[in-house]
Amino acid sequence: MKRRFCMIAAALLLGLPVFGHAAPIVIGDAQWRELTETRGHSWYQVASVCDFRTGACDGRIGEIDFTGWTWASTWEVGDLFRTLTPHAGGVARLFEQDAYWGSLFFNVFAPTIHAGFGRYAGGWTRTAIKGNRAVRAHVIDGNGLRADEVNNALTARMDTRHRANGVWLYRSVQVPEPGALLLVMAGVAGMVAARRRRL
Repeated sequence: MKRRFCMIAAALLLGLPVFGHAAPIVIGDAQWRELTETRGHSWYQVASVCDFRTGACDGRIGEIDFTGWTWASTWEVGDLFRTLTPHAGGVARLFEQDAYWGSLFFNVFAPTIHAGFGRYAGGWTRTAIKGNRAVRAHVIDGNGLRADEVNNALTARMDTRHRANGVWLYRSVQVPEPGALLLVMAGVAGMVAARRRRL
């Protein structure tokens, strides 16, 4: 019993996933929400609980709670893409045949759909275009017949709903200072050393 308690305490202190939960997607000072959690809504539906000017979200669409998240603009998604792929940042699209980076992206994010052309992860940004169009951003890990693709310059009608498209959402997280992390790790090492001495 003590051993199980020590293992759970160490996992919690180190921030490791416990009980089979997936680790949060933290990139820089932002935690990104999995697109698979928000699939199947139109831009208009998302705009009913998230302010498209500021991105601040407060409310639910069915069972999905958006409260506390920020709806990303196409520029913010471009910055995310620049971190995880060869995307230049800003608003751009990139295609590359026989690339490796599409599969690396899916080591971080789950695909919203598996299709004949490969894996796809896409979703709405809050960026609206004149008329009734908004920007959907996506990454494709091509299966050899199609190139890897990263694109945050694609527009779609705001009333479009598709099971393959989620919503790009993030929230700010506090990044621990190196000193605090060292202190926690030293404490865990001390607990392990003390336990070994008792055995």
